[in-house]
Amino acid sequence: MENEERPSRLFQPWVWVLALVLLCAWMVWASYSSNLTNRVNLTNFYYNNAEVYQVASDKTASYLSSEQFVGQSQLVAGSIEKQQLANIVSQRMAEWRDQVVAYNEGLATYQMWQSYPIVGILYPPLPTDVKFLSIK
Repeated sequence: MENEERPSRLFQPWVWVLALVLLCAWMVWASYSSNLTNRVNLTNFYYNNAEVYQVASDKTASYLSSEQFVGQSQLVAGSIEKQQLANIVSQRMAEWRDQVVAYNEGLATYQMWQSYPIVGILYPPLPTDVKFLSIK
């Protein structure tokens, strides 16, 4: 009895159970906070871009129209400057279109994961007015 060694606390079962519970809690918290960040990004993109496209396309169409473009800058219709401006605008629209496609894919993925019963609790609900964006 005098040389009897006590087992180390590291080998006690409760230590491993506590470590496992803490690890699971950390994983749930990390997943939820990551999904909350995704929710904020999706919501911000929607609110920032839902109406901007319509305004931008209307103003671009009127700016590139022959009457507005030639009248404002005294350029000849079909000039190089007008073509360059049209190319820049179309390039920006293509970049924005790619961002909208990425947003729609992200939103679809978020909604898919949110619909699963067990995993869905890790995905905070989106505002009801956040929808897919369509480019017309």
